[in-house]
Amino acid sequence: MRHELHEWSMNALIGEFLRQAKAGKADFTIPMVHLNDWDNSKVHASDLGKCPRKMSHRLHKSPAVERSMAEQDGSLRQFYVANIIHNLCYNAFAWDDRLVEMEVDLTPWMPDGITGTADGIWINFDEEMEPFDAKSLHPNWRTYLKSYPKLENVAQLSIYWFAFKKRSTVVDKALKRCRMYYVGRGDKTRGLECPFDPDPDLLRNQIDELLVARDTDPSELPTMPKVIKKTGGDKRLSKIELVPDWNCEWCDYQGLSCVPHDMKSRSLLYKVGKEWKVSQLGREMADRVLLETGVSFDNLGALDEFTG
Repeated sequence: MRHELHEWSMNALIGEFLRQAKAGKADFTIPMVHLNDWDNSKVHASDLGKCPRKMSHRLHKSPAVERSMAEQDGSLRQFYVANIIHNLCYNAFAWDDRLVEMEVDLTPWMPDGITGTADGIWINFDEEMEPFDAKSLHPNWRTYLKSYPKLENVAQLSIYWFAFKKRSTVVDKALKRCRMYYVGRGDKTRGLECPFDPDPDLLRNQIDELLVARDTDPSELPTMPKVIKKTGGDKRLSKIELVPDWNCEWCDYQGLSCVPHDMKSRSLLYKVGKEWKVSQLGREMADRVLLETGVSFDNLGALDEFTG
């Protein structure tokens, strides 16, 4: 049975389900999915769009960083919270008669020996069926990327979409677009829905990259590209650096061949006393700095109007 919502969105649907559950008028009928161990010997759909060097280290059984018990506790909590969000989506969709399938193992229809389990298929508010995925993110997730969905999520959901089409049930043939749903952990930020069309070109490139990494020694693969980090807002800018991708900080293999030279931060713009300094690397990357931060090295005096 469909229910009245204050707006047609996943946020409103999940909110109304929780409101009714709190009042004793709706139930969590779908139990939590068991926390299964991840198979480190396989290439997973969730590897798409991520560091191929890290995956290669895993497949080649490189020694991983030893994590403290506290760090392991944190990882387990994070994984469990993600499962809670998935379970919440399943129950809310089922309550509104929108859940078609959940936890679908698509490995038999995946290309090139890749394995993966899709979150499921739901019926959207236009009464069209879509594969969906829900991701829990850091509370300040909106500050990390300018646009969503994330590339790796587009690739992952795209491979599921094509696997569903290859499975070719009546439901699969009716699938339209894909939909990502992002929810911040531990905050009240509104969740973000991202409908999109599957991207075959992106997917093929990402699959090819993974297959090369699978069969290549990790030391021969490129590292994650560094990113430009601006410290301080426009009105209190203090420096701009070229830093390792944040994923590198949490990589299980950060103590291996990516260190030390690839993990070092490099200054692009900094201040000595009251004078701005631009490094040689900064001048070489001036166009990219302007594109990604809006700061022009050709008019540094203008920065003092904001930071002085």
